Amino acid sequence: MPLFLKSLVAATATGAGQALVFDSPKRAHFGFQISWTGSPSSIEVQLEVTIDGTNWVSIGTFTSNGSTPASGAIQTSETGPVMGTRLNLTGLSGGSSPTVSGSIALTDTEPF
Repeated sequence: MPLFLKSLVAATATGAGQALVFDSPKRAHFGFQISWTGSPSSIEVQLEVTIDGTNWVSIGTFTSNGSTPASGAIQTSETGPVMGTRLNLTGLSGGSSPTVSGSIALTDTEPF
């Protein structure tokens, strides 16, 4: 069953976005898409997962110098059984009032 979440919505400061929590453990293939405004010179976003809802671990990192990769780029990752996922904006600098948005799509989820 495919799932989708806008985890970061026009974030202006570092920090974790909204989490998608599952009702049972899932194995998943993730795609996450990051876009921005305001011409930042550096962006870093972590795709994180959790089993217990408290401790989050990065399974993918998106980094850009503001032009490479371009806004709207998609990255993929996969993981074993987890109970939730989110994006975490861990770096943002430069530009003029930059904002960062990010979405997560999960495919081929299977109950554990």
